Amino acid sequence: MRGYGYVGSEYFQRNDGADVRALIYLVAQGRSEAGILDRLEWRYLQHEDAQLQASRWQVEKGPTVNRSQLRLRLHRDFAGRLDAFNAAILSLQADGTLARIVARYAPQAHVAGQVEIR
Repeated sequence: MRGYGYVGSEYFQRNDGADVRALIYLVAQGRSEAGILDRLEWRYLQHEDAQLQASRWQVEKGPTVNRSQLRLRLHRDFAGRLDAFNAAILSLQADGTLARIVARYAPQAHVAGQVEIR
């Protein structure tokens, strides 16, 4: 995602791939020392993508190096819609829809109750 930064980025050289699978493959082939990807996306891919089970795709999962809140940017021309967006997000959290979506696509995710996703 353009404009996204990583904590500690002064300690590594960023080399973006075409997508997360390309990043995983670069690491598996030894063409990159490490890759940074979202832990829920990693769990989903491990669960859903048989290609990642092949020996040439094997990588070692490292520790979580940082956590950050997901954010949504709303263009200033749409500032009048901010309350509607916030209400929709709160509704998805309150009725458990968000937790069900995450649990469906990342079955091993840490979903605590109806609202909290860790």
